[in-house]
Amino acid sequence: MSPSLRPYLVPFLLLLSAMVGVFFLFTYAGKHWAFAWAESPAREKGVVGQREAGSPSVASETADEPAVKPIETTGSGGWMGEMLANWLKYQEDLTHRGAISNEALLTFRDKAAYDKFLADAAAAGLKVKGMDPDSLVVRVGYDKSSDLKKYLGDHADEGTKVAANYMVAPPEVPSAADRSNSNNVPFGSSGLDYIGVSNNANYGKGVKIAVLDSAVSPESVFGNRLTSKQLAEQASADISHGTAVASIAGGINGVAPGSSLLSMAVVGADGMSDSFTLGLGIRAAADAGARILNISLGSYGDSSYLAESVAYAQQLGAVIVASNGNDGYTNSTYPARYEGVIGVGAIDVYGQVVSFSNASQNYGLTAPGLEVTAAVPGEQFEAFSGTSAAAPFVTGAIASVMSAYPGMSARDAADLLITYANDGGAAGVDADYGYGIINVDRVLHRGVPNRNDLAVTANYFDLNASVGPTMQYVVQNQGTTLGVNWQLETSTGGQNQIWTLPLLQPNAVTSISVPVNAADLPAGVQFGSRLIVPQGTTDLNPQNNGRVTRVQTK
Repeated sequence: MSPSLRPYLVPFLLLLSAMVGVFFLFTYAGKHWAFAWAESPAREKGVVGQREAGSPSVASETADEPAVKPIETTGSGGWMGEMLANWLKYQEDLTHRGAISNEALLTFRDKAAYDKFLADAAAAGLKVKGMDPDSLVVRVGYDKSSDLKKYLGDHADEGTKVAANYMVAPPEVPSAADRSNSNNVPFGSSGLDYIGVSNNANYGKGVKIAVLDSAVSPESVFGNRLTSKQLAEQASADISHGTAVASIAGGINGVAPGSSLLSMAVVGADGMSDSFTLGLGIRAAADAGARILNISLGSYGDSSYLAESVAYAQQLGAVIVASNGNDGYTNSTYPARYEGVIGVGAIDVYGQVVSFSNASQNYGLTAPGLEVTAAVPGEQFEAFSGTSAAAPFVTGAIASVMSAYPGMSARDAADLLITYANDGGAAGVDADYGYGIINVDRVLHRGVPNRNDLAVTANYFDLNASVGPTMQYVVQNQGTTLGVNWQLETSTGGQNQIWTLPLLQPNAVTSISVPVNAADLPAGVQFGSRLIVPQGTTDLNPQNNGRVTRVQTK
């Protein structure tokens, strides 16, 4: 060795020894700290597409990342890089917005591992906060993440899965000041008429509806049809939200007053719920025979346990109806976002999607959701707004259809409401309106002949049309006969035109697009549409034959 290198030999050997020691340390740790990592929740990047209040509603694609399935532990060790990457992923998921700090949901591979954990948890510094023995899931709390890490590392060969437990809450209702600036008009007590419900004393008879929310006050509007179960650890003192939701779905002045109601109180003393408690409630409601579950709650965190609970209820034949959320975002909350769940958006009395209503990923339905009259504790009634209010209209509508056709499944009833929904917004299915606005009357009279009823469903302004700003005048045949020789008169900024509509089969939709001069928009442009009924034709519902819309851009 060159004499000039000898001074560096000892430091070099010390550094090499240290590196080797670190390598073996992490290799050993990897064999004991192999985890199942939390399923990656949908990121909040999607919420940057928030719609401005009062602006034309154009849904954009969400920026959610694809779900990553939990990785099961194998007990075979694993090299340092994999262990570190998994730990970082776990830490990221448990600190994701909405994840409850110092909590996790553990899913065990078998009953033996589940029972062993329950026996050892306290000694390991872990607190059992809830359990689902049928699914082998435990809700666990801890003061130090290292305690959880150590337990799972010591039992790496048991295949335990770890996931975050997310906060779930009733959607926050925008202030009255925000709503008054959005050009939306409230419903009051006209919600039932709007969705085609009348003479409905027996609607819902023989159908059990579950309301997963705060507890429901035993008001006189429920008679003796209400039963309750408490699932939250400590009950919320404010039970107005659950009471209002239940009254719309099945109160004496609600959509389906003949239904039986099961209150599953999943909202705790802090006014919040969580993915685990909601999942337990879903399973319990389905097991109790409820075939329509109303969930006017939501979370932006994707919980694997909640998703599995939804799937469990669906396998038993239940339909879940959930509010989309009140943030004006282009993506809805969970569970509304899950496949097969009917996510519900809110409209005003003119059929406009209210400014705060989230768009839907699964193309659900829309219903009245702006200042609708609902019961609250103390035998009182108040104006209730939000997608929380819209969801129970759909829930009650499904129950109404089921009772009209005894033996019909909840899924088939929901599908009928989807098929015969009144189109809204752009022609056809869209993210704001989903399949459209529920109409119970159309479902119940779909087989009655000679019902002539074409309707102008929207003057839909498309600011982003590829050919420039466009007004789309949308017409739907909401009757049961072929639409022949109908015409539509349109007024676009004072320019009137008459269009002959094509033959329209029952339930079919057509539209006429008229270019708009962009230079006129800052000052405001008025648009009008009016159906011209063919001579000799009796129109069932003349009230839906026209619309007037004003569009002004800044």
